[in-house]
Amino acid sequence: FLLVVMYVKLHSLHISLEWPALMSYSIGIATFCEMIHFLSSDPNVDPSDLCDTLHLEVLLPAFTLGAITYHDENAHPEDKFTLSKKFPAAKVKVCLSAVFMVLVGFSMPPL
Repeated sequence: FLLVVMYVKLHSLHISLEWPALMSYSIGIATFCEMIHFLSSDPNVDPSDLCDTLHLEVLLPAFTLGAITYHDENAHPEDKFTLSKKFPAAKVKVCLSAVFMVLVGFSMPPL
């Protein structure tokens, strides 16, 4: 289904692509995927266990959102969010990369 949505709606969604908006989109996608997992595995929701547990990874929904959004390389709009003015995108990118590398390091097996 998401692959069809990507193909049909390619570059048609005009939404903000500043880093605060991207962070909110990512939180929304992760919450949506986790709610699907929770609702399909919770015994209170499905007491007779009629459906299997669904675990939707965030990769395909996030890629779908990235494919259907429109990005104009030549347009440089003013920052709409006060967070974008306070913290530049390059600094946020470095901080997120550092946190990600630390978390990957923690998940590695001991040598």
